[in-house]
Amino acid sequence: MKPIDSANRVAALPQKLMLAMAAAIVLMGIGAALWFEQSRQPPAVHPETALFRRLDEPRVMLAEVFRSQDSEAAVLTPLEAAGLTVSTSVLERPYNPLYPPRRMTTLTINGYRHLDCEGTLVLEFFNDRLMEADFRPDDPARYAPRLHRAVPGLRNIGTAHSEYIDGPLRVWSSVDLAKSKVGRTLGSEGLVLWQDLRLIAQRDDWDARYGNIPVPAAPR
Repeated sequence: MKPIDSANRVAALPQKLMLAMAAAIVLMGIGAALWFEQSRQPPAVHPETALFRRLDEPRVMLAEVFRSQDSEAAVLTPLEAAGLTVSTSVLERPYNPLYPPRRMTTLTINGYRHLDCEGTLVLEFFNDRLMEADFRPDDPARYAPRLHRAVPGLRNIGTAHSEYIDGPLRVWSSVDLAKSKVGRTLGSEGLVLWQDLRLIAQRDDWDARYGNIPVPAAPR
C-alpha cells in the first residue's frame, strides 16, 4: 500500500474541518490586525489633563531672575550656558487614565549667587512649569539685609519668619531667624521661598483629589 503524502492528507480531510480551520486562520488574522491597530492608538487622556498643564498670566518673577511657569528646558538651558552645574531629579506618577499627569522636577544648583551672596538654589517644577524657587545662603547674616532691600514688603509674621504676598507671588523667609543668636544656637538654616501660588494650589488640588489612587503595578 502506497503512503499518502501531505497534500493527499490535506485533501482527504472532511470539508467541514477544512472550513473551520480556514475560519480560525481568518479570525486570528483579524484579531492580530485589531491588536496592532489598537497598539498604535495613543493612550487615553484624562479629561482634566489640560487643567493641570495650563499656563496662567501674568507670570511672576522668582528670585528676581526666573519667570514662573517657564518650562524645564527654558530654565535649564541658560543655567548650563552660564557654566553652572545643575543636578536634576524627577518624581513622576506612572501613566493611569484615572488621573491627570503628575510630574515633579527639581533642579539643584550649588554655588549659585543671589544678591551677591553664594548659596544653594533649588527650582521646583510641576508638570513642566516653574512653580517655586528657594535659595539657601551660605551666610544668612550677610544676605538678610540685602534680601530686605530687594523685597521691601517682607514683614515679620512671628518666630523671626517673614512673608510678602502680591497677587500670585509669595515670598517667605527664615534668614532673620538663621542669623539670630537663637537660630545659630539651634543650627537653623536660612531659606527664602518664591512661589507662584496658582501652581502651588494646582499641585495641592491634584494631591487632594487623586493622591489616594494607587499607583499601577509595574509590568512583569
